[in-house]
Amino acid sequence: MVGGRTSIHGEEGDCRLSVNLICGRRFLNKKGHRVNVYAHVSILKPDDVKGSKANLEGQAQVLDEKQSSLQMWTKSPRWAENFHLGPITSAKSYLRVACYHRRTMGVLHIESSAEGHDPTQLIGEMILPINTLFVEDDAVSKEGELIGWFSLATPKAEPDELVGSGEVKLGLQLTRSDLLTDRESPVVVEDDEDEDLDDGEEAQMTRRATRREKTVAGIKKTMKAGGVISIGDRGGAHFGDAKDGAESMSSDDEVTAN
Repeated sequence: MVGGRTSIHGEEGDCRLSVNLICGRRFLNKKGHRVNVYAHVSILKPDDVKGSKANLEGQAQVLDEKQSSLQMWTKSPRWAENFHLGPITSAKSYLRVACYHRRTMGVLHIESSAEGHDPTQLIGEMILPINTLFVEDDAVSKEGELIGWFSLATPKAEPDELVGSGEVKLGLQLTRSDLLTDRESPVVVEDDEDEDLDDGEEAQMTRRATRREKTVAGIKKTMKAGGVISIGDRGGAHFGDAKDGAESMSSDDEVTAN
């Protein structure tokens, strides 16, 4: 499905994952050019995710999936699309977000393009355990949404192979997570003994920043592909900061996306 339309799976009372695909930055195809990029968002069966840093293209069983719109000729795509995936019956399932490039000639129908996702045009992917969303951190909003920047990876690529790159900003929120009887957070960050000391705003901010760094490191260890760069609202579920937007206006950007 395209544009955030949900498929009919299960009932309203099921556990589901809301994925807010906000925007991206630093996107390049394997030639170092801007991209024509779309995202494929899916939930993977837990038994099919084995080993660490394993590319799952064509291997894992997909429980539900959605596809975003195509963003043309850009390094900083802006989607602002929301997808609801499920039902999720195990906290040991995985979220996979894979971004693909489409050749401009194919988009314009000047050349034929294959059905489905072309693995040779994979820019990168991130694979995150659903369990990770139970992390306890003030980066999680009161509504239970975890917002963060995630880097994409191509773990199956050969050492000398040219690969794409990019980062995506996501907002992730589970509904009816109480139905997941196997839920547990694999990310445990011990509180500092001096957490509640009233020793000034600056000291408290430093402790929060240290805790946030530990949380990010913990999430990164759980991921099967890609990585987490930062977590936190940073002004809400909107686009990136001014620096992010400025990247798309760089005068030395390649205009072509082959």
